[in-house]
Amino acid sequence: MVPRAGYYFIYSVVTFKCQHNSKTHIHLITRQHKGRPNAGVQQLLLRKSSEYATDGFYTSFLSGVLQLKSNDEISVTLTKDSISKVYASSFPRRTY
Repeated sequence: MVPRAGYYFIYSVVTFKCQHNSKTHIHLITRQHKGRPNAGVQQLLLRKSSEYATDGFYTSFLSGVLQLKSNDEISVTLTKDSISKVYASSFPRRTY
């Protein structure tokens, strides 16, 4: 949850292994605000890839400086229909 309104550098790095017949992968960063339920989920950053790696591993990186409001909630979504495993690292939860 965003503590106060302002500009934030937001990034997401995801490495995943795909099935050999996979076609398209979508990596998405979204925003939602509990105090404004009618606003819904807003897409902030999106990467769509149709690449095919011979070893089946992909790394997707999204980043940007975004103006966020107090109490915004940021989420990362990755299409899962063609992904067999996601590899995670430990990063600080908040870096502001």
